Amino acid sequence: MIEQPLGLLAVLAAAVGIAVRLERAHRLFAQASAGLLAIFLGAAASNLGLVPAASRVNDAVFLYVAPAAIVLLLLRVRLVAMRRAGPSVLAAFVLASAATAVGCVAGYLLLRGRLGPEGWKLAGMFTATYIGGSINFVAVEHAYPLPPFAFAAANAADVAATALWMGATIVLPRLLRPFFPPLRTAGTDDAFPRDDAPRLPSTEHLAALAAIVFGTLLASSLLASRYPAIPVVLWATTIALLLAQIPSVGRIPGIEPAGTFLIYLFLATIGVECDLPKLRDTGMDVFVYASLAIGIHGAIVFGAGRLLRLPVEALALASNATVGGPATAMALARSQGWSGLVLPGVLAGLLGYAVGTYAGVGVCELLRPR
Repeated sequence: MIEQPLGLLAVLAAAVGIAVRLERAHRLFAQASAGLLAIFLGAAASNLGLVPAASRVNDAVFLYVAPAAIVLLLLRVRLVAMRRAGPSVLAAFVLASAATAVGCVAGYLLLRGRLGPEGWKLAGMFTATYIGGSINFVAVEHAYPLPPFAFAAANAADVAATALWMGATIVLPRLLRPFFPPLRTAGTDDAFPRDDAPRLPSTEHLAALAAIVFGTLLASSLLASRYPAIPVVLWATTIALLLAQIPSVGRIPGIEPAGTFLIYLFLATIGVECDLPKLRDTGMDVFVYASLAIGIHGAIVFGAGRLLRLPVEALALASNATVGGPATAMALARSQGWSGLVLPGVLAGLLGYAVGTYAGVGVCELLRPR
């Protein structure tokens, strides 16, 4: 068994590299996502006896790596770009976000007995991820920690339920189109903001990113100690979002690969601490909860959307953007030929990243036992 810290870090990094490689090389693994694969590879390493399930390296990853990843990935969110999004998609996004919160809260109230004493944390985490994405999922878990096996079960359930709903957002517009007003959009794919050719990060860029991350985490820690009612992750989220509105910050090369690597490293560590027998016993209940929450979300989105006379395409895209994120929203719009909705869909997904953590923390505080 590998117990040396450097050896443990090497195993974690290798798990991330293999997960990313598998996602890119095989369509089957691409459906699972590199994040979930990293969890599974980490779990395999510990359950097969290659590494211990608990170590000081794991503690350091939870304490420093996860918040650093959150800060880095939020530096790419430009709120001003939302002014370019289509009004119908923005309206649908607000509806979809509210539907997510209602679905997660209602699902928790219906399945409280099956989710256990920490089910309220799951409600907040799924609210965060089904408005934003994995970054928000991890952020809320960082504020309200779950046992590793429960977090792994939640992540697996999230991926499975999300995949099913992504398919539904492709099929439902075709079935429901006769009952909704026609889609009217302006703009095309050309409206999508394109950066210059990607540049490799230099030493200067890496130093700038390190200074931003460390400074943000220090400032958020100081603010949380002064105002303990607000979780430190919300301070970090707010500071990172403010910094992201500075154009030169969001254009620093290396933000996305560095942030993605760190978030996958965190997920691999979660896998290492995962007890697979417990995952098998608890995962199905969490999947039922996630499916119920998304089902309620969908019923509200398409039901209320029809009453508000929003186009079914905008509703499907907004639902896709909240549950799946900007990448899946872009894929949906392109695959269905909704060229005028590509940019609004992506920007709606990015806005979800910006507000998802706040919504998740709000639901946690609403349902938290007093």
